[in-house]
Amino acid sequence: MVLVAGGYAGKAWSQNQAASQDHATKLTQAQASAQLAQAGITWRSSGDCTDWYGASCTSVEQINESTVIGLMALRRASGCPVVLTAGTEVGHDDGGAHWRGTRVSIAKNACLTRHLRATYDGASAPGGSRAEWATPSGVQFADTGKQWDVTYPAA
Repeated sequence: MVLVAGGYAGKAWSQNQAASQDHATKLTQAQASAQLAQAGITWRSSGDCTDWYGASCTSVEQINESTVIGLMALRRASGCPVVLTAGTEVGHDDGGAHWRGTRVSIAKNACLTRHLRATYDGASAPGGSRAEWATPSGVQFADTGKQWDVTYPAA
């Protein structure tokens, strides 16, 4: 067994354990939905559903609490509408970031685009074909054309 340093509270974990552990506080669909709604954040999906296993749904089941807090902060700081178009549901080809609860997709609108460009002026796409911005705290915004993919650091 190979041990890696770190893990939760400084414990040593096997590679398999370390890879499977996510120490972020997870929220249920009901908890996350309530917090997002209270902040004025809405969602939409092509299937008009929130099923975690539905690829045409937009689910926030098992989203990281830190991601929800980040979305609420974005809404508050920007004053713009924030509409989730993808959360933790299956069907994303992104290495698992959506499923792990660290990445969401939000609908593009002129207000958010202005806010991001003004706040992170001078940022550029690091070797990619799409515009990307990163905050000092490690939040990444990627302009995918139809939406913003927002990745929050794992807690």
